[in-house]
Amino acid sequence: MSTANSAQLIQHANLFAERHDFKHAIQYAEQAVKRGCNDLQLYLNLSQWYLLTANYSKVPNLIERLLDQYPEHPLLCERLSSAYLYLQDIERSLGYGLIAARQAYLVVKRLLTEFIKQFNSLKLEASLANYYAVIGLNTQANEILLKLNYWKSCFNQFHNNLHAVHFAKDTADNNRNFKLARSHAESRLSPLELYMKTLTKYRYWRGETLISKTIVILPEQGLGDELLYASAYYQLINQCQHCYILCDPRLTMLMQRSFPTATCIGIDRQDDSWQQQINQVDYIVLGLSLLYYFSENVQSHQSSQQWPRFKTKDTEHWQTYLNQLPAGKKIGIAWRSMRAYTTVNGRSEFYYTLDELSEVLKLKQLYFINLQYDKAEQELDQVYKQYKIKIQQPPLDLIQDAEQVMALMSCLDAVITPESSSHIMSAAVGCETLVLKPAKPNPPIPIYYEKNNGYSPMFKTVRYFAKQNHDQSWQQPIKALTKYIKQYYCE
Repeated sequence: MSTANSAQLIQHANLFAERHDFKHAIQYAEQAVKRGCNDLQLYLNLSQWYLLTANYSKVPNLIERLLDQYPEHPLLCERLSSAYLYLQDIERSLGYGLIAARQAYLVVKRLLTEFIKQFNSLKLEASLANYYAVIGLNTQANEILLKLNYWKSCFNQFHNNLHAVHFAKDTADNNRNFKLARSHAESRLSPLELYMKTLTKYRYWRGETLISKTIVILPEQGLGDELLYASAYYQLINQCQHCYILCDPRLTMLMQRSFPTATCIGIDRQDDSWQQQINQVDYIVLGLSLLYYFSENVQSHQSSQQWPRFKTKDTEHWQTYLNQLPAGKKIGIAWRSMRAYTTVNGRSEFYYTLDELSEVLKLKQLYFINLQYDKAEQELDQVYKQYKIKIQQPPLDLIQDAEQVMALMSCLDAVITPESSSHIMSAAVGCETLVLKPAKPNPPIPIYYEKNNGYSPMFKTVRYFAKQNHDQSWQQPIKALTKYIKQYYCE
């Protein structure tokens, strides 16, 4: 096949990729590779598309053969590092990741010294700080960041690498799933100026003894994530002299009631005034970091009555409310996050529609409670008009009344939900949580999912019904969910 034909295949692949149609992009790119095309950019693009479509095992076969021709190429090593991370080969992932970081660091440093007038030196210096952090030169990295005051632009890469690499290096915890989860979790941090300044101001806790020490837990990610890693707070609190828990204001009272010996402060993450309420700080730690250190013991606290600790009158109120509804198992239901992930054809890869759940909704002896926390009135009305199925709207604000939502969930027989805050809220209170899950994690944190049996290693009341591949519809997972509900909830 001529070079022109290979070029046409690459062109077609790139066009499909621009439309986010990675399935066809991969098909054309693979044809170009089979025809002997050795274009480096083609291999980089194809490996990236494999990662985006969860074809992780194909990346090493594609990339490793190029390393003889391009030894220690930073982008090739970066692709391999990502692939091995998803494949849970931590040793190879870290090895290739460090090679990529060192090579990128050398490139950036050369650009700064040789071509400083031709490039945006501010961004290059920020990149240099990133690579200093990756290879362990944290003092030099902090000096550059403090000099530049360039927090927002460089936060993501700097902070991700600084902590993900630190924790990946640590071999104290032999649980490979949680190592992988910890690295992924760090990569999700939002670029908040407040946290970048805080992380450089205070000492970050990495497992040191906390006797006679004060530690501050910084919240990260969404409401559901805060509930997830709150399961590890007991272990930390028992080790230190005092613990400050910073949290979403909607969780302040629940946190204080559940962790009475700690000081819980609801914060706006864009405001660092919380520092004025704390006299002494020996360490700070981001919430998801705690799962790395306390993953072995965290499950035992899921079944305890200590977390989350509701007011007795709240659970009694919701049990009375449910008892007044028509007979049948009471099933909570949600079908999307507030973030709308959609593909180019308008269908969601991560979230299903209420209409797609119609086979579940038609099951007898069940009564459904709406837990969808954004505007859902139109969808609820449409289901009633089309199927004559009424989904009960509980009398509370599903966004702001987080504690009451969880108290209600604790009284339900089960909750059907996608991967969202509803998923973690339901699991945290011990309700059976039936999660319809995409082929690739959303976000990609394997801590939520165990392929062997479909259960979560963090919450044993969670059951997953997952797509098998990136392009699959929700038909098969919903069919499996329907069968499960018939067996266990329909008499």
